[in-house]
Amino acid sequence: MSASRTIRRLSVRPPAEGGFTLIETIIAIVILTIAAPPLLMALSATHSERAVTARSIEASWLAADQLERVIRDRHSPTRGYGFLAEANYPDLAALPEAPTFSRAVTITETAPDLTSAGAGAKTVTVSIAWTDPMTGARSFALSTVLTDVAE
Repeated sequence: MSASRTIRRLSVRPPAEGGFTLIETIIAIVILTIAAPPLLMALSATHSERAVTARSIEASWLAADQLERVIRDRHSPTRGYGFLAEANYPDLAALPEAPTFSRAVTITETAPDLTSAGAGAKTVTVSIAWTDPMTGARSFALSTVLTDVAE
């Protein structure tokens, strides 16, 4: 009788040590396989939107810079209001400081009410255009009104 007890005790497995079973590992891999693609797509979309936003900000800086140059010319004692003409601000297909952007400056003379034709005010619009690989052709425009009123 003591011999059978000894055999029975020897055949009992020792308690399992810490670790994962094969089934647990397979389940974890399946869950990761299902969850990873949507997370990677969301990360990719966020990165693309960040790039589009950065280019839009750069376009707004370029437009503001050119508009400030036009305003400076308006207030220059050597140039003044009469210098404000589209011929003095040619369109550029590629800006020297940002070759992937193009710029156009339009100057429209209007009456002081800004709606009818006439003289006394000029609406200056600076348009920046570029092609974004994700969204295609994009543009940004910034405008101001300059007058012929003496300071």
